Amino acid sequence: MNVFSRYQSMVGAASYSLQFLFVFCCLMLPTIESYCQQISKEKAIRIAQRHGYYNTSGKWRTPSVLFDTTQYQWQIISVKYSHVSEGNCSLEKHVKPTCNCKNTNGCTDVLSKEIRLSARSGKVIKKRILRKRFPNYE
Repeated sequence: MNVFSRYQSMVGAASYSLQFLFVFCCLMLPTIESYCQQISKEKAIRIAQRHGYYNTSGKWRTPSVLFDTTQYQWQIISVKYSHVSEGNCSLEKHVKPTCNCKNTNGCTDVLSKEIRLSARSGKVIKKRILRKRFPNYE
């Protein structure tokens, strides 16, 4: 086998691998692109509003909209603060109250709503509502 025929066999193998790569990309690229597409921030906000987890009126603060690149999810958190001057310092029923809000300088109620959406499909992955009450000692 001379050098020229050896060179032709190497070029043939390389062109075969390039042809395979071209066909693979043509067949698989549309599938990969659809897998990597994500819903927009505006669409995630609309979905959260539909579920009641994106609130901007009244005492609600501006919701935070975050994109988690590791889990490929949108996370939207709405928070509301309010002042209370009556009741116990704990919102939990089974816990013995440690203080009374009228004996302190009142209490601050925090209501937080969190929703997680899949960035690919827009489906709700997790919803969570947290209520906490903090005494205002000064």
